[in-house]
Amino acid sequence: MIDRILQQQRPYIRIYVDDIVIFFNMLEEHLKHLHNIFDILDKMKICLLSKKFYLVYLSVQLLSQWVDALNLVTLKDKLAAIFRIRFPLSLSQLEKYLDLIDYLWQYISHYTVIVKLLQQQKTFLNQGLQAKEMKENARK
Repeated sequence: MIDRILQQQRPYIRIYVDDIVIFFNMLEEHLKHLHNIFDILDKMKICLLSKKFYLVYLSVQLLSQWVDALNLVTLKDKLAAIFRIRFPLSLSQLEKYLDLIDYLWQYISHYTVIVKLLQQQKTFLNQGLQAKEMKENARK
């Protein structure tokens, strides 16, 4: 909903679920952007929570990532927990693992090489599962 309301402000905002990030190059420009957005939110009767309101921060935490002017940085403890996950042994575990690391691709060295090998393993496991099912169906 909020992304539709602030659609015309896309050149200088990003919305992450229920978080609005307003960025700028010059302070005067930023003040205009803030005024514009506050007017829109006020007209729509949308209130901001003061405990989630950050003004003039160089970086903020959103969706377990630190966002700053340069990039997104996932929190180290989140990454550490992911790297402690045991390697998947079944097809379903492998699929879940691939979904998880796909979300974090920018933090994994040699991601494309790793994923290519894991996708090949997934294909191999899928083919084996299909062959097993075909044999069982042929026996019936």
